[in-house]
Amino acid sequence: MRKIVALLGVAAMATGCGLVPAPPPAPGVLGRQQQVMAACMKGRGFAYAPAAPGTPAPPAADEQRRRGGDQAAMRAYRSRYGYGVFAALARPNDPLAHVPETLPPQADLPAAETPVTPPSAPAATADPTPTRTHAPEPPAVGTPLAVEPPAVGTPLAVEPPPETPGPARTRAHSAAGTDAYAAAGAECYVITVKQVLGRDVTDAAHLRRQYVRALGRAWRNELDADPGLIALAGSYAYCLTAKGYEVTATAPTEVATSERDRFAALLERLEKSAARHREGKRVQRRSPADVSDESRQVLPAREAERYLRREIASALDDLECGARFFAVYRPRQEAVAERLATTWGLVP
Repeated sequence: MRKIVALLGVAAMATGCGLVPAPPPAPGVLGRQQQVMAACMKGRGFAYAPAAPGTPAPPAADEQRRRGGDQAAMRAYRSRYGYGVFAALARPNDPLAHVPETLPPQADLPAAETPVTPPSAPAATADPTPTRTHAPEPPAVGTPLAVEPPAVGTPLAVEPPPETPGPARTRAHSAAGTDAYAAAGAECYVITVKQVLGRDVTDAAHLRRQYVRALGRAWRNELDADPGLIALAGSYAYCLTAKGYEVTATAPTEVATSERDRFAALLERLEKSAARHREGKRVQRRSPADVSDESRQVLPAREAERYLRREIASALDDLECGARFFAVYRPRQEAVAERLATTWGLVP
């Protein structure tokens, strides 16, 4: 008892005397990337405030259940949106129609075309005739290192000198500063990925391709070699075949998306056909402006709805055959993706 009291007394003294608290834990991979990025930008004369890595927002409850292979949640989605292939075209005003049944983790990676602009750069003027865009997809695993500078801090090397009068000179100088910031950001991104992840990349798109290939390999190596999943996939494929669907492979990672992939390939063929149709109209009319908004769409909504009905029927048959398979496969798939995301610095 005296030993416990003594320890409590020491603890109380340490708290009351204002001793220096224990240092915070070392940052994870994502935090180190931000630190290296900030140091690299500072070395090139630009301010860059590293973003503090946070915990990714959890997915919506329905999304979480679908990822876990919950049959009721999957049926609720599939009975309205199929696999999520034609739904966005058939029901463009339905936000959930633009979100796939389960978001692939590789969709979290940033687009390489995202410009790197200093925080002080003026906002771009909105296009008076914007085109229809899809609703953003929620992240599934986490958000990787962003090359864009955060809102705080201003570039140190691009402020116009006081003797530079006139709006034209100011705009030209600002544009030059933005270009310099973007060039430094792109260079520092490559250096950061090499130093922290040990990977040679040319830009964010290159990292994305590497990650997608690594994720596919991890899924195939672990899931396609699991005897339990192999047995469940065989029963799943047999059931689809009995219903009249053509199944050419029984590996878990292939049979899991065989029907979805069939509809995705169909949409790709329709997109190519629509592109050829648009190009033909441009040649005939000799003006891109003469092509109607209707012809810019892959399919009119009423025609896409016809494809969606076929997709829904397939998706419900697929779920009926694969319910036991998905209950095991999807949690395993998610676990592999989360582990890989940590080693690639996509989550704190």
